Amino acid sequence: MERVYIECNVNNKAPYRLWDCIYRGTKKYEIRLVQPNSKWLRLAINGPKNTYLRVTNPDTSNVFIGSIPNLYIYDTFAEALERVGYQHCIPGAESLEEALEVYEEYFPDGEKGQKVLVIELGG
Repeated sequence: MERVYIECNVNNKAPYRLWDCIYRGTKKYEIRLVQPNSKWLRLAINGPKNTYLRVTNPDTSNVFIGSIPNLYIYDTFAEALERVGYQHCIPGAESLEEALEVYEEYFPDGEKGQKVLVIELGG
């Protein structure tokens, strides 16, 4: 069976250095906003068999490729972070509120009718 690669960029700015956390394995989940009819949601429903996430650091062009063991769908960032553990999404965050602030920085308009997709990162 052919591998399927899903691409995304993750920056490495301080203080969290999220790309480094993915590379070291301390960031267990990547969170994205997706449209209700997206291929991501179809993968979540059908199972991410033989699907891999290719994460690029746009500052250095370094790439991490890992399997996707599981995908989870939530309605809000808060729900997602509570369910999988904010510390597994934003290593170094000291509270749920601090982790939410990081996502609010990246997604200032919030969920706005989109779904929150949690991607479990495998090796």
